[in-house]
Formats: sequence, C-alpha cells, structure tokens
Amino acid sequence: MTSLPVAARFERSWCAERFVCAGAVLVSLLAITACNEPPVLRALDTRETTDIEAGPYEVRAVAHSPDGFGSSHLLVVGDDRGAGTNDEGDASDVESRAFDVDDDSPGQFEAAFIGRLPGRPLGSVIRFAVEICDAEGLCLLDPARFPEDAHELVVGRVPSSPSIRLLRPDRGPDSGGTVVEIDGAGFRDGVEVRFDGVVAPHLERLNTTLLRVITPPLQRSDDGGEDDNDVPVDVDVTNADGATFRIDDGFTYTPAPRLSSVAPDVGPTAGGTSLTIAGRGFTTSDRVLVDGVPCRGLVFASSNSLVCTTPPGRAGLVDIAVVAEDGGQGVLPASFRYRPPPRVDSVSPDQGNSEGGTLITIVGDDFDASSGGDEDSLTVLVGDVPCLDVVLVDANTITCLTSNGPPGVADIVVVNGDNQEGRLLGGFNRLGPPLLLEIVPDRAPYGGGIEVRLLGAGLSADDRVSFVLEVDGVTNSVEADVLDAVDDLELLVLV
Repeated sequence: MTSLPVAARFERSWCAERFVCAGAVLVSLLAITACNEPPVLRALDTRETTDIEAGPYEVRAVAHSPDGFGSSHLLVVGDDRGAGTNDEGDASDVESRAFDVDDDSPGQFEAAFIGRLPGRPLGSVIRFAVEICDAEGLCLLDPARFPEDAHELVVGRVPSSPSIRLLRPDRGPDSGGTVVEIDGAGFRDGVEVRFDGVVAPHLERLNTTLLRVITPPLQRSDDGGEDDNDVPVDVDVTNADGATFRIDDGFTYTPAPRLSSVAPDVGPTAGGTSLTIAGRGFTTSDRVLVDGVPCRGLVFASSNSLVCTTPPGRAGLVDIAVVAEDGGQGVLPASFRYRPPPRVDSVSPDQGNSEGGTLITIVGDDFDASSGGDEDSLTVLVGDVPCLDVVLVDANTITCLTSNGPPGVADIVVVNGDNQEGRLLGGFNRLGPPLLLEIVPDRAPYGGGIEVRLLGAGLSADDRVSFVLEVDGVTNSVEADVLDAVDDLELLVLV
C-alpha cells in the first residue's frame, strides 16, 4: 500500500486536460469529442463483515466501462478520528488500497470491485473514496472532490449484511430439538434465527460466520393434513439492526412419531407391566421411553402399535415417549402411573389366640385392591395364613379376622391387587393354649373380692378365667374378671 498526492493522481480524470491546444478551439473540441468517457459508477455498498472493531470492512463497487478496466483503488483517509469530527484531512493522509475484482461480476462492460477498509475503534469515522480506471487510464473518482468530500463509514453503524451458505444438518424431526450449525457470514451479536417464522429456542454465535441453533417444533396447520409428510421451510437469519437473509426451503422437517394412547395406564413401581402404545408413524428403529428409561422387550406390532414391558420406576405419573432414529419423538405427558407398594405401619391388637378370631386393624399407606386388570383383590396374611373377612376401609386402613395358625410371632403382609406387598416384621403374636404355672395367692375366702396373679405362658387379656370350687361334693365354676395382662406371662384377675 502506498500514499500518493491526490492532486497528481486525479488530474487525469478529465479527458479534456490531456489535450492542450492553445489558440485552436476547433482542435480542442475535436480532441474532447474523440476521447472516451471514464468509467461510470453504478453502485457502492459498504459492509461490516467481521467483528465490528477488528475489521476489515468491505466496500463493494460496481462500475460500467465499454473500454474495459485498468487499475482501481480504494482511497482511505488515514487518520483515526471519532464520530462527529469535522476534520477533513488532506491529500498527504490518503492511503491507496488496491481493489480486487469480484469473479461474480454483473455482466458485459461491467465489473464488481471489492476493497477492504482497516479496522478502527467503535464509533470511529472512516472517510474514503473509490477510483476506478479503464484500460486507457481514464478514471472515475467518487466523490469527485475527494478528500474534501468523502464517503463515510461509522464503525458499528453500517447496516449489516448477513448471509447463509449452508445448514448442517438440513433436515430433522418436526418435534424440534435438532442441533443445526449455520455456515455463513455477517452474523452479529443479537442475531436471531427463525425456522418457518418461529424463533430458534437456543442459539450460540460462535463467530461472525458460524451459528449453532436448536430447531423449534414445526407449527403445523390445524387440519393436520401434513402430519405424515416432509415439510420444507424457509430459514431466516436476522441481525439486531433488522438486516435479514433468507434461504428458501433451507430446512426440512420430517414427521415424528405420534402417540394417541397407552394401555394400561397404571402399573407397579417394580415394573413388569405389558404396555400397548397406540399412535402412528412408528418404525422398527423406534425406541420407547418410560419416564426416560427404555421400555423392555420392545415389539414392533405395526406402524400404529408398539408393545413393551415397563422397567422399574418411581411412584407417580410419568411420560411415555416414542423416539425415532433421527431424534424426533412423540410424547404422551403424564400418561402412565407407577403405583407404589403398600406400607404397613402398625397392627392393633398385636397379639391374639392362635385359634384365630381376633379382629385386627392394620394401619399404613397405599392399600389398593385394584389390579389394573379385570379382577380386583386385596390379600392380608398373618404369617403364611390368610386373614378372613378383609375390609379395605381406605388407602390407610384394613380390618380382618385372624384365622387358626401356629403359635408364635408372625409377619403381617398386605398384598395389593397388583401383587405388590408391604410387610410388618413380627407384627402379630399368636398365643398358643395358655400354660398355668403358679397362682398367687393360692387361697381365697369364700366371699372372693381379692386380686389373684396367674403366672405362666400364652396368657392373654382375651382369655376367660374361671375358678372351680368343690364344696360338700358339689362343684361350682366361678368366672373371674381379667384386670390386666403383662405380655403373655402374667394375668391379674379379680376373684
């Protein structure tokens, strides 16, 4: 790059100045008529094509010349003044930068030239002109009175000119979520990307030539007529200053699976429920997720039906999703409920006769007779022996009658209709036939009215206690009142 005196460079711009004929008006007129016209400027455009302060800034000029083109330059005033300055500089400040010829020139007798201005701080004013010469050396200068007059570029205020070269990938599911890289130019801070008019929900501006976005879901028409077809859509890149570039049909949405129902809609947290998922657009490469966990033993029944077995899961409502090979997915939110196993907290009373007949109340949570199938059932076991006359009062309470079973401590087991069980270890003590070892005191007056302690094993407050009296050969049975029981080892009765 060189700096040249502007006066020396621009006097050739006027054809008449090359022919000096003193005193011969006719000769001068012939000379002016015979010479060619300099090139004509058709268009001038200025762009900030990289990071704003780093530069360079692109100047694109289009000129017309029937005589072809020679050397052409971008002339830049070399000082670094801020915006709003009135200092116009002089010829000694001018820096000449050669233009490049654009390969995509407009047409016959026309050429496009690209020059680059140097980077300057934000808000700086860059003053410049263009000089385009034909093959004979005739030149246009724009503005003609440069450097007194000049084109100006205020750094950071030039309208942007974004462009898109390609998208990778250029297709994805209509449910959205595809990560797409957009290769182009002129992407500024605050840039937005729209797919079919819908703003991409996530965007990363990696640099001025590369964006990374996530596609939004396709907004289909209400009639749903396009649900099973590919849908090409326009892609727009818009900078913060409103400058927009569109690539027609730049991205194609492919149909994602559609779910209509799940049956059954409830199952145990232990898993093992056979699910049938109805919908459309299913393929053999699809996956089924239950609350994000792969469904087991997936069978492709048809394009409208999939069958699989639920994995273990957390209690509560969960989503069912069908995921296609390209990442598209259909989701039925909160469409399946994992039912928790029952929980047994307490039993009252917690002991009774081994012969059965004790009415017990079981307290806990998530008691449920429903099976998810055709028959509902609820089972209570005392040890291994079923409890009789089971009544489900509510999800927290059950009552039943103990049946005959072996003496000793037994677990209380509640089995819901879906075969999930809750267990209270050692929850009930079956008391065998009572064993009486000692009576204290062992004597009492005929009138009674005294407290007697009965010591032994297998004793219960539910026991009936009688004293047999024999007087003068006559036997009488006198029933005592049970006042208290200490474990199964001691009874306090009133005779």
